[in-house]
Amino acid sequence: MRRFAATSFLFALLGIVFGLVALLVGAATGRSRITIWTAVGLALLSHLGEAFRPLSENFADLARWLPNHYYLTTDPSLTGLHWGSVVVLTVISAVLIVLSLPAFTWCDLREHD
Repeated sequence: MRRFAATSFLFALLGIVFGLVALLVGAATGRSRITIWTAVGLALLSHLGEAFRPLSENFADLARWLPNHYYLTTDPSLTGLHWGSVVVLTVISAVLIVLSLPAFTWCDLREHD
C-alpha cells in the first residue's frame, strides 16, 4: 500500500508541474491553444527523453533536466518514495508559481481566446 501511495503521490506532483506550466503559459500569452500545446508538448518531450535515456549518455544528461526523470528513475512502485524526487518536483512547482504571478498582472485574459 505504501508503494502505491508513493507512486500516486509522485505522479500527482508530476501532473502539478505540467499543470503549472500550462498556468504560466496561459498567464503569459492568454491563448488557450498555445497553452494546451505547450503543456502537452513538454509532457511528451519529457516522457520521450526519459524513454530514450538508456540508449545514450547524451540522453541521460538531458533527462536530468526533465520532470519525468524524477518520477520514473526512482521507480516508486518498487522502492517506495524517494524524497529527493519530491523536493525537486516541489521546487519546480514553486518556481513555476512564482513565475506565473507577474504574468497575471500584465496579461488581460479577457482580450484573448
